[in-house]
Amino acid sequence: MQKSQWSVVILLVLVTSAVFVIRRIQRAKQPALPNLLMIGTSADYPPFSFKKDGNIIGLDIELAKMIAKKLELPYQIKDTPFPLLFSNLQEGKLHLVAAGISADPSRRHQATFTTPYVTQDPLVIIVPQQSPIKKIKDISNKRVTVNQGYTADMYISQLPNISIYRTETIEDSIQQLHNEEVDAFVTNLNTVTPIFDQYGAENFRAITIQDTDENIALALSPLYPDLAARIQSILDQFMRDGSLDQLRAKWHVQ
Repeated sequence: MQKSQWSVVILLVLVTSAVFVIRRIQRAKQPALPNLLMIGTSADYPPFSFKKDGNIIGLDIELAKMIAKKLELPYQIKDTPFPLLFSNLQEGKLHLVAAGISADPSRRHQATFTTPYVTQDPLVIIVPQQSPIKKIKDISNKRVTVNQGYTADMYISQLPNISIYRTETIEDSIQQLHNEEVDAFVTNLNTVTPIFDQYGAENFRAITIQDTDENIALALSPLYPDLAARIQSILDQFMRDGSLDQLRAKWHVQ
């Protein structure tokens, strides 16, 4: 190996080591619990997190508030574009993300995840009522809209021969479908009821994609391991005492 190549290798090792040390120092400086619990969300994903009459509501938002109460911490909810949520967790700008987050293995290097509290949320294809699309293979060579960064985006991106249209919100994707700019919208099953309620169930069909069940969890900052442990303990309590069952029933989540 030439001298210049060795220099590059040594530089990469030093940079990697420096990042690791900085992260350890950051973690050591963090208090066990923050003084103000920063809750991040992307309020465009009903029924988990969405806006109504100027307020952010939903299953995940209510759950996060219940956790803050148990922690006896004041909280602030910060509506954040979905692609920025995980970087903000890593930097400690957010302590908890409640946004219908899938505990996907590809995200585990970015955050700590709680035990999933929704475990049957498969992907579905939403199409106009008269669409010829009836199964997943029918979207080959079709125009498909997804919400950027969500699991549907990751799933559809792996399939060949699909023109992908990425949007920031469910509403944007439904508008594309309504305007015939795309042929289908792929999202999660638990978002279907709010979509149908708002836009009319008679106008659409939902086709379940087999073997795509998602596990929904809270995402936590890796800089606060003690906080993560406390939140998991509280979530376990909610699972045992029926609080989570009541929340799922209230928000019509399976």
